[in-house]
Amino acid sequence: MYLENPFHRGIMRTRISISVFIITILGGALALSCAGGGGKKASTQCSIDDGRRPITVTLKERDFILRIMRDYIVVMQKSYKAIGKEDRKALSMALRSGGKGVAKKFPKDLMKRFPLGFRTIGLEMTKGFEAMADDVDKGADKAKIMDGLNREFNKCVACHLNFRLVVQN
Repeated sequence: MYLENPFHRGIMRTRISISVFIITILGGALALSCAGGGGKKASTQCSIDDGRRPITVTLKERDFILRIMRDYIVVMQKSYKAIGKEDRKALSMALRSGGKGVAKKFPKDLMKRFPLGFRTIGLEMTKGFEAMADDVDKGADKAKIMDGLNREFNKCVACHLNFRLVVQN
């Protein structure tokens, strides 16, 4: 009965929005404190053990790895855009930019230090993007490419669910 009144529904929506905003701010503050954000030096460990396997890296290595991850996001965005425009050439180029070129950027000594699961996901992603680009060049249909992009995105999710970067001091 209380929520039948439009005024009360508006109050509830406002309270929920404020609650979500506060939770988001607190979560962001925690993430920044764990990552050494806000201009502070990165901490060795986040105070929360969330069950993911920590990978210890230097600040420079972390920045490099995060740049590669952002590059994968750009590959996905460019791929979806090219699919929407039905531009096979742009799609193939976008997918290839996430393929062998990414693998060549990684220093071999850094790659050897990573856990096997982390390395496997990264190498499978580069192979997956190359294979999709080959499929596009051979005339694969939109559904096949969308399925491939979904598989690659699932690898991103798997990696982020299983690993976390920890900056050593």
